[in-house]
Amino acid sequence: MLVTVVRGTLGHVVWRQNRTTLKVRQWICSRDGFAVTIASEPAQLEPELAAIIQHSVGLVGAIQQMFQLDL
Repeated sequence: MLVTVVRGTLGHVVWRQNRTTLKVRQWICSRDGFAVTIASEPAQLEPELAAIIQHSVGLVGAIQQMFQLDL
């Protein structure tokens, strides 16, 4: 299972990856279940990743560190 940990000034939040189909993945926030669907199209990747970052900032404040773990 692939998880991304975002550490901010007010704590941390964990996002886990859920593959829905071969071409579509979801990143799900462990705190509130907010899900961001990421298609495999590179042109749509930037706004989807921005949604993950914005949601994380709203939960943990200014981001200090991000890292991924493959559990």
